[in-house]
Amino acid sequence: MLLSWVRCRDDYRVDPSQARAPSSPEREPCQLLDEKVVVTQLAGLAKAIEDEVAAIGALVAIADSRGGILATWGDRATLRLADDVNLAPRCAWSEPETGTNAIGTALDTEGPIAIRSSEHWCRGFVDWDSAGVALRDPVARRPLGVLAVASRKRPLPNTVLSWLQGAQGTIESGLREQALRTFRDLSAVYREEARTAQGPLAAADTGGRLLLANDEARAYFGIVAPERPWEVTATMPQLHAALRCAVDRAQLDRRWVGVSHVPTAERDATLPVAFRPAIRDHRLVGILLSAPNGERDGEVLSIGDDAGPSQSGRLIGLQGERMVLVSAEEIRYARTDGGNVWLHTDRGRLRLLERGFGALEQRLGEHGFLRVHRRYLVNRRRVTEVAAAPNGCIQLFLDAPADQSIPVARRRTAEVRRALTLP
Repeated sequence: MLLSWVRCRDDYRVDPSQARAPSSPEREPCQLLDEKVVVTQLAGLAKAIEDEVAAIGALVAIADSRGGILATWGDRATLRLADDVNLAPRCAWSEPETGTNAIGTALDTEGPIAIRSSEHWCRGFVDWDSAGVALRDPVARRPLGVLAVASRKRPLPNTVLSWLQGAQGTIESGLREQALRTFRDLSAVYREEARTAQGPLAAADTGGRLLLANDEARAYFGIVAPERPWEVTATMPQLHAALRCAVDRAQLDRRWVGVSHVPTAERDATLPVAFRPAIRDHRLVGILLSAPNGERDGEVLSIGDDAGPSQSGRLIGLQGERMVLVSAEEIRYARTDGGNVWLHTDRGRLRLLERGFGALEQRLGEHGFLRVHRRYLVNRRRVTEVAAAPNGCIQLFLDAPADQSIPVARRRTAEVRRALTLP
């Protein structure tokens, strides 16, 4: 609990006076297949205990891997009260957006967790008791979804934690069995391909986890832990995004092939990667990765279009399914909203692929950006006007559009005035 509060204070800077959750982030263009399966299972479990939860004056909710609520069931009166704080579908309950709470904190916790009244970071949620558990993939332990129970002004019984633990064990046990079957099938396809492969060859399962790689592939992708090849996606997040899209394409067309140019953290150029479905007994069991050979590169995945190297002051943003490389000078301001970071640039509004507003503040600080509000970073070179705000603070107007203002938090007003050399 203490670690969660430290994150909320130092890393996320969540306003403790917050009384409602913000809107949830947009869904990723390509979702993990495992995530879809888990969400379906969670919905079945939640619906099955709806009457039991309603009987104790509580609600049950399911959320996606980023803390966005997908659905709620339970006591009608409690559901109406939940609407007042946005404990409802399409609202974000990750820690960066809503502070310490059962859904968001469960995403950073291995087992079930209960958050009692005053343990919530935001004072607006202290009337609530909640408990939650994150369901994780069996290999990389990445969260795939969250199951939570909550009640207002009524303590939850301790049996809720036992039930959540049982639900976690049942679903994750099934995921492990499925992962083992898939790995056996994927290994068979990989071994068959490896007999004639020339150059890099790797294989990922339908969850987007890189599981197998030959020596050439380990060198090609920069895999430093051969026994844990899936960790390479931590340094190459666009590779994981491309794999998600490749799985979706291959689900629709088993003969599909594609190629992407993936930005890397330690190289001066993008890495070209070819993708092919791995089929076993007429089933999609994963994706084969290799270096493009120029003969059957297939569809160019838009998630890798025009992607360049990650350089200081240059960021990669997502516009639809197209990746755009933008320089610091092109960014007017950045805003965090519902778990995402949005860049408002000369080329339009982009969703930053990287996460963490504090890290972005450090990265752009050397390029003249100011943290003027817990949700806003502003390029001081783009500020054209400063005006008084109704609450006694100030607001900033940027070069375009001229009618859009950026609020400045009261506690940051003096710092912003000094940075802009205002009287």
